[in-house]
Amino acid sequence: MFECTRETCAFAYHIDEIKKLRAVIIAVSPDSLDRHGQFAELYGLAFRLAADPALEVARTCESPRLNGKGMLRVTYVIEAQGVIRLALHHELLINTHWKKAIEVLKPRP
Repeated sequence: MFECTRETCAFAYHIDEIKKLRAVIIAVSPDSLDRHGQFAELYGLAFRLAADPALEVARTCESPRLNGKGMLRVTYVIEAQGVIRLALHHELLINTHWKKAIEVLKPRP
């Protein structure tokens, strides 16, 4: 299983907890809509996958690039007002992204 698949499945596994925090997941990658559809069906994903083949979303969010070529895997937590509350881009610790996202989503005391 590829790392991106593991990360996506981790978020899918915790979707109920994320929904309880009134959050929405949208996974974005340069893959085509057809490929996203196949991927979502294969893994039973209950959240949206968005195609960004021209990397417009990646550029708008200023996602880090890998040696000027592909984009690094990034998890953003963005408030409804458009404020980025969290940006995680660690290729080796992606299995913790869902945990950090939930921590940031939880109401502050």
